[in-house]
Amino acid sequence: MGNSASAPDINAIIRNSQRAQQPAPPAPLTGPALCAVRGVELNTLHRDVQKKQEEVDTCNPVEAQERKTKTAVDENTQYVAKQRSELEGNLLQFNKQITLANQVHVAMEPLDQYLESLKQELGNLRSENDGLERSERANRRRFMDNDPQSGVGGIPAIRTSDDKVLIAFWITYGIALIAVCIVLTKMFEAQIGGTSQKMGLGALVLFVAYGIAYYCIAYYG
Repeated sequence: MGNSASAPDINAIIRNSQRAQQPAPPAPLTGPALCAVRGVELNTLHRDVQKKQEEVDTCNPVEAQERKTKTAVDENTQYVAKQRSELEGNLLQFNKQITLANQVHVAMEPLDQYLESLKQELGNLRSENDGLERSERANRRRFMDNDPQSGVGGIPAIRTSDDKVLIAFWITYGIALIAVCIVLTKMFEAQIGGTSQKMGLGALVLFVAYGIAYYCIAYYG
């Protein structure tokens, strides 16, 4: 009996060996893998429902036709309601734009009237300016034709105010040039030379200076 009690349990050893040989259960799916499995199951259910519906329709075609008609009517009603809602929204926006345009038009009316008055005033000013220009040209032509210098008394070449101003300018200009020449000849007396050289240089400076002044008055005065 002592040997039978200490002997190993053959059945327990066999059960443990069978459990060790069995594969471990797969880990539960989570995340994207679980979503993919659920999607496949849903598509399978849809196909099964569609197949069963086709079988039912085959058994009862009248009811199937009524269901299809009702579905078509409901879809058409929803489409019409959607289009009507969009149309009403578009009409509301259009009416708002019309109202805004009318308000802008009413606000622009005084500006349009003011702009029109400015255009008329500008036209009148242009016409008046054209008339003044024609009158000025006619008066200038008439004045020049009457030879305005013929009736002016006084010494020849200095009868008019312009002649007197010009003569005064030439005299003052000459005096200034002579003074400058005297100063320069005093400063550079050794380089210039004798009296004849000084007079020749002075005459040359006066001639050039008067020539430049005359050119400027004649072409830019």
